[in-house]
Amino acid sequence: MKDQQLRFYGGPWVSFTPILIFVVIAIYVATTVAGGSIQGMWVGAIIGLLVSFLLAKDKAIFGKTVLKGMRSETAIAPVACWIFAGIFATVLRDSGLVNGILWAAYHTGTSGTMFIVITFFASALFATAAGTGFGTITAGMGMLYPAGVLLGADPAILAGAIIGGGAFGDNLAPISDTTISAATSQNTDIGGVVNLKPLN
Repeated sequence: MKDQQLRFYGGPWVSFTPILIFVVIAIYVATTVAGGSIQGMWVGAIIGLLVSFLLAKDKAIFGKTVLKGMRSETAIAPVACWIFAGIFATVLRDSGLVNGILWAAYHTGTSGTMFIVITFFASALFATAAGTGFGTITAGMGMLYPAGVLLGADPAILAGAIIGGGAFGDNLAPISDTTISAATSQNTDIGGVVNLKPLN
């Protein structure tokens, strides 16, 4: 019987190439002052898959493995959350929200430091409502980050506030990409994962 195991030139560690490339490009896109977007992050995913495809010893097995992963509920649930959060963020950004934030901050005398605090709570609220930490980071970097930098906020601390708020809100959300992935990966129902009743 033909060996159906996926193998790469360079050894098994090459299998981490897609996620590493994606993370590097996602960080670059998210921290660009011009504004990050979900579309920009797809570039990282496609490049990662392309590089790993070229390094795969058997291209047919690689293709079957990728398709099998795309059919997985565990893999596709977070992707769906990111897509919807990205669409929502794009709509907000194109509606002139950044200019509105700048106008409101200027007229209320909000400083860079105070804007960082507001950004943390806004990111936490968005993540709780949207149910995705990563999608919140994408939205925050596209809307709040440019406004905060223009208002004099420290770029590194501002980015940390967006990431921290996204993670905090994601943990508060009863239904999120994290709980969906946890439930599907353990073959259990989502309600059982987020049930807050104490066990007897």
